[in-house]
Amino acid sequence: MSKTPQESTKKMFFTASDLLQRINSSIKDDAFPNDALSSSSSSSSVGGFELQRKMPDGSYRRADEKELAAADFHAKMKQAAEMTSNLTRQQKMEWAAAQRKQGNVLFGNGDYKEAMDIYLTCLVAMDVSKSPSTNTEMKLNDDEISDGEGITSSASFKSKSEVEIQLPVLLNLALCALKMGMLSKAEQFCNYALEMEAGLRSPKAYFRRGKVRMLMGNYADAELDLDKALDLIEQSCVDDAGSDDDSTNGLLKDDAQVILREKQKLHRLVQKAEKNRKIQKKAMERLFNSAEHDDDAKTKSVKSTIGKSLKEMSLGECSSLYPEEKTGRRKFSTLRDDPTWDHSSFINVPSNEAAEASQCISNHVAWYLRMIGRCAQRLLDLIGHDNEGRDRITQRDTVHNSDLSVLSKKKVL
Repeated sequence: MSKTPQESTKKMFFTASDLLQRINSSIKDDAFPNDALSSSSSSSSVGGFELQRKMPDGSYRRADEKELAAADFHAKMKQAAEMTSNLTRQQKMEWAAAQRKQGNVLFGNGDYKEAMDIYLTCLVAMDVSKSPSTNTEMKLNDDEISDGEGITSSASFKSKSEVEIQLPVLLNLALCALKMGMLSKAEQFCNYALEMEAGLRSPKAYFRRGKVRMLMGNYADAELDLDKALDLIEQSCVDDAGSDDDSTNGLLKDDAQVILREKQKLHRLVQKAEKNRKIQKKAMERLFNSAEHDDDAKTKSVKSTIGKSLKEMSLGECSSLYPEEKTGRRKFSTLRDDPTWDHSSFINVPSNEAAEASQCISNHVAWYLRMIGRCAQRLLDLIGHDNEGRDRITQRDTVHNSDLSVLSKKKVL
C-alpha cells in the first residue's frame, strides 16, 4: 500500500509531535496489551508525556498548539539542514526539487501549512539564509561545479538555482500565505523574490505582489505592480516575436489577460472606495454642520434669555425662582411679628402678676450678684489679702444688696 505524501513527509522529518505520539502510544500498548482499541477514558487514566514550556519564574505550563507547531517547524528546519550539510550543490538542488514537488502535492490537497514547511526546507537546502562567503564552502571547486552535462561557473549555478528553486518556492510560499489569509507574510515573500535578479524579470512576482497589495487595500502600489507585470509580458512578447514557438506566445497572452482582469477588478475597487469616501465625507459634513447649527441655536436662545432678563431688570421686575408662584411682596416677614397675632393676652396682664414677675427678676439678679461676690471673696482668700480688705468688700456687698431690695420694693409699690 502506497503512502500519502504527508506520511512520507512525516517519515522524512521526525518532529516533537511524532515523538510524543510514539511514546504515548507505547505506554498505552504496555498498559492495555490485550485491548488495542481501548476507550479514551482508559487511555487518559494511564497518562503520558506532553510538551511543556518553562516560564520566567521557573514554573512550567503545558504548551499550546501554536507552540507545538513552532517546535515541529524548528525540528524540520534543523533536520533539513543536517540532511543537506554534506551534499554537493548539485545534490542540494536535486533534493530541493524533490521537496518542491512534495510541497506542490500538499498544496493541491489544500494542506497549505504543511506545504509551507516543505517549501521552507527547500530554501534551507539552498543556503539562502547564509552569506555568499559561506555558500562557497562546498566539496567541489569554488569556481566550477558539474551539472551533469559539463563544467559551469558558480555564477551560472546561482542563476539556475534562483530560476528553478528559489524564485518558484518563494512565489509558492506567497501563494500559501495568501490562501491562509496572511497578507503581510505573502507580501514579504514577494519582496524576497523581487530582491533576486530572476525575480526582477518575473511578471509572476509582480503580479502576485500586486494581487496581495490589492487585497490589503494598497491600491496605488498594486496598480504599479500590475502595470510592471504587463510591461514585462509585452517585452517578452516582443523578444519572442521572431520565434516559432506559438505555445510560449499563447501563455504570455493568457497571462496578460489574467492581469488585465485583475486591473479591471482593481479599478472597480478604486471607484467603490472613492464613492464610499465621498459618502463618508458628506456624512461628516452634515454631522458638523448640524452640530454648528445646534450651537448657534443654543447661543441665540441664551442671548435672548439674557436680553429678556436684563430688560426685566431695567423695568424693575424680577423673575421668580418658581414660575408657578407669582412674585410679590410677602404678607409678613419672619423677622417681624405676625400682624394677625393677638397681643392682648400679654398686654392686658393683671397688676399682681406683673409685680410677682418683677420681684422674681430682682431676686434672680440679687442671687447672681451674691454669687459673684462670693467668688471674688474666694479669690481674695486665695491670693492672701488682709482682713480689712475683706471687711470692706463684705460691707460694700451688704450695702449694695440693701439698695437692690429697696429698689425692688419701690417697683412693687
